[in-house]
Amino acid sequence: MSTIIFETERLIVAKIDLQNSLEIDKLLNIHNDHETMMWIPNKKKTYNKNSLEIKYSINKGLYNISYGIYKILFKKTNEVIGEFGLFPYIEKPTSVEIGYIIDRRYWKKGLGTELVKNCETYIKETLHKQFIIAQLIEQNIASHQLLRNLSYQLIAKTTIDKLIVRLTLQKEL
Repeated sequence: MSTIIFETERLIVAKIDLQNSLEIDKLLNIHNDHETMMWIPNKKKTYNKNSLEIKYSINKGLYNISYGIYKILFKKTNEVIGEFGLFPYIEKPTSVEIGYIIDRRYWKKGLGTELVKNCETYIKETLHKQFIIAQLIEQNIASHQLLRNLSYQLIAKTTIDKLIVRLTLQKEL
């Protein structure tokens, strides 16, 4: 099994195995599902296996074990259901930025809340950071509500496109 970063009651966050084609195929399906990805404001609309492997390879080379993009596994089925990112937040060295993509079939089951709560413990105890930053687009009401329920505070609103406003939220640990 891949290196585990942290676990929750129902989830495992672990390194992505670029040699595991079933794992890459599952992540590819998630990345190419329009409804799942509609909250991710990037210019890439479709991925192929090669472009996704390049994304993960570049990521792997950028960060040490504590930072980067990881897979999210659903423990009950051992299925890859998304990805979770931990990134240095350059503007504030005492902070770490998080991001997550969860397959839409797993929405509204409390998994996002479970994931973020447990990442907070990992960030505080392992990375020894004081703040967590999360950025999302304003229209992503569910993620915004999840973060507000976990006491994240809005610290910035930035227009990144004519129709897209990015919210930056922060939580002190």
